[in-house]
Amino acid sequence: MRAAQVVALDGPDGVRVGEIGPAPVAGEDEVLIEVHSVGLSYPDLLMSEGRYQIKPEVPFVLGVDFAGVVSQDAAALGFTAGDRVAGWSAYGSAAEVVAVPSERVFPLPQSLNFNQGAAMPLNYLTDISLWPCGRGSARGPSSSSTARPAVSGPPPCRSPPVSAAG
Repeated sequence: MRAAQVVALDGPDGVRVGEIGPAPVAGEDEVLIEVHSVGLSYPDLLMSEGRYQIKPEVPFVLGVDFAGVVSQDAAALGFTAGDRVAGWSAYGSAAEVVAVPSERVFPLPQSLNFNQGAAMPLNYLTDISLWPCGRGSARGPSSSSTARPAVSGPPPCRSPPVSAAG
């Protein structure tokens, strides 16, 4: 299986694309996905330099956001082989195949292509964690770490909105 792997904490210069071994096998609560697109984000850059709060041991596979196709039936988890999906993981999504906890995978609307789907998860979760609370909320960093993205509206604020004046 091919993947984009950080082999040295030198930022993008330390990333190599190549064979890393066999494809993963889905665990009991995981969905096996053939990745078609990967989003690259600020956390990926920081991880490639060893400056992110999550510090995997080198070598490791980059990639938080992804979009692709479910490659193995997971009916008990609500997914069928062939379903178009997007999702996220802490890292490791820049690979041909990923096994991801089902709560981090959601259906990709037909109106979005795989590139658009891979650009959505981290940006969406950042957006819902900040809106409508202005500059953020008191929900903390794990507020959306395992929740499926909401489609019915923004999450409730636990702190009052911050005015533009600060």
